[in-house]
Amino acid sequence: MDVQQMSVRNFRRGYEVVRMLFGLSDDEPKSYDEIAVIMNLSRKAVSRIYHQTLRRMQHYGYHLTKNVTV
Repeated sequence: MDVQQMSVRNFRRGYEVVRMLFGLSDDEPKSYDEIAVIMNLSRKAVSRIYHQTLRRMQHYGYHLTKNVTV
C-alpha cells in the first residue's frame, strides 16, 4: 500500500466517523463507543480520527475561501 492509498483510506474512515457521529447516514447520531464497536477500533482511535478529520476540513476550507473577495 503506497502513501496515496493510505491517505484515501484515512480520509474515507474519517468521513464515515463524521457521518455516524452526526447521524448523516441513518438519522441517528452515534457515540464514540458505538462507532468504535462498528469500526472495530478503540474509542480513543475514533476520537483521534474525528479530530484529524475536523482539522483537515478546516484546513481545506481555509484554502478554499482564502482568496475570495466579498
